[in-house]
Amino acid sequence: MAPKSEESDRLPLRRRSICEALCHVLGNTCRIAATTQSFYWNINGPLALGLKPIFKEQYQEMHDALDRIALRGRALGEYVALDYSDAVLLPTLTTIASSKAVQMVSVLVEAHEASILSLNAAMDIADAYEDRATTSVLSWREEMQASHVAELRNILDE
Repeated sequence: MAPKSEESDRLPLRRRSICEALCHVLGNTCRIAATTQSFYWNINGPLALGLKPIFKEQYQEMHDALDRIALRGRALGEYVALDYSDAVLLPTLTTIASSKAVQMVSVLVEAHEASILSLNAAMDIADAYEDRATTSVLSWREEMQASHVAELRNILDE
């Protein structure tokens, strides 16, 4: 029987580390998607008609992203789950109910920006292990979140 190489000894640790980072990204993405959908359901006032389609497009994109991120973890041979341990903090139902449209947008901008930091940390882990496929998925996710931030910031600038 041939001795195990040092590389094969590190493979389970590599996969586990990358999947843990993916689970953190899943937790953040899920929380922001749920908050965006809650805002979609509860927004009112003069900005509601303009914001509803933006919120809907964004939460639908994030729901689709959850599968893509989770499937990358499964492709690595690991089980994945939502990890909320250090997820972006988001408002309670009481806060949502009393929020104005501009406050909702500000909450989402801050949440996306915090999540982008988490994505960058996950990309650093994937890069350290030279996992181009995971880096690609996370890079795509970062681009999408950055586009959400830009779109929401435009609303705040109006």
